[in-house]
Amino acid sequence: MKPIITIAAIMLSIQFLAACSKDKNTTPNNNNNGNNNQSALSESEKFLVGKWVMVKDIDSNFSHGNLVSVTDRTKPCQSDDVFIFSDNKKYHKDEGLDSCYDAGPYTEQSWSIDEYNKLNYKHGYDTWAYGGAFTKIDDNQFVVHSTYNYMVTNYGSHTLYYKRK
Repeated sequence: MKPIITIAAIMLSIQFLAACSKDKNTTPNNNNNGNNNQSALSESEKFLVGKWVMVKDIDSNFSHGNLVSVTDRTKPCQSDDVFIFSDNKKYHKDEGLDSCYDAGPYTEQSWSIDEYNKLNYKHGYDTWAYGGAFTKIDDNQFVVHSTYNYMVTNYGSHTLYYKRK
């Protein structure tokens, strides 16, 4: 059990460090979903323009710095959900045929990546705000990681993993 906790703590530390680093990718991204307004976008924003699918939704809980639990909250109905980010800093979510919620069509929403590399966006029936640290894994994957406190010595993290469609 102790090696699993150690590995999880190391992975979490790497995510926090990666979120603080600058995006050094200077190669243009050709998957811009037909948008041509990319000159005003940062490299991270240019990377995000296109179609994405969320593949994992993970919660981790810690107490006194020790990993207590990891929960995979990914729902099967999310596998055909496509997030389409445009270079005008608007996005919408296409739930595909298998809808998780009875919310009807999703409206276009705004997105941004701020100076702290935080991705600010909303999605889902209850418009839960998942804005958090944006980390590019490679040219086809990124994560959004948020940490929250629920007691002085206890905290949790919420990590969403995306891949390019």
